[in-house]
Amino acid sequence: MFAPEVERWLKSNSTPHYRQFVEGARSETATLLQDIGISANSELAHFYTRFGAWTCRGWYDLNEPDQIAEATQYAQDELGVPAGFVALTGFEGEGVVLYALKTGEVYDVELHRLEQLLDGSLAPIARTFEGYLRWCMSQQEKR
Repeated sequence: MFAPEVERWLKSNSTPHYRQFVEGARSETATLLQDIGISANSELAHFYTRFGAWTCRGWYDLNEPDQIAEATQYAQDELGVPAGFVALTGFEGEGVVLYALKTGEVYDVELHRLEQLLDGSLAPIARTFEGYLRWCMSQQEKR
């Protein structure tokens, strides 16, 4: 589903033990994602069921699938993030990465810019989840 260079990068950030963990949890992960509205056919589901959160390096640490629902609930209850977004990260560093369920766009939302997200003026950092992975690759290369 991802371009070969993206898949190579994700695989290079993994270990045999973690790959085994991801493979063993594939069914449970798919169910967790489906329960929070993430389509099984999406790039995001492909990422979590084939590679896992730990493989994405370069900026924020992504939530494991069992953490997404809780982080999303917090974002909605405490920050006013509207339904239709899921929190892919925690809130360390005064920001959060949000995934738009309808469009697949990814937003890097600094908390002081939350109003821009709410009023629709904040542009996504990536139009697709693969675009987000490419952005993370570039961030890792800068380090």
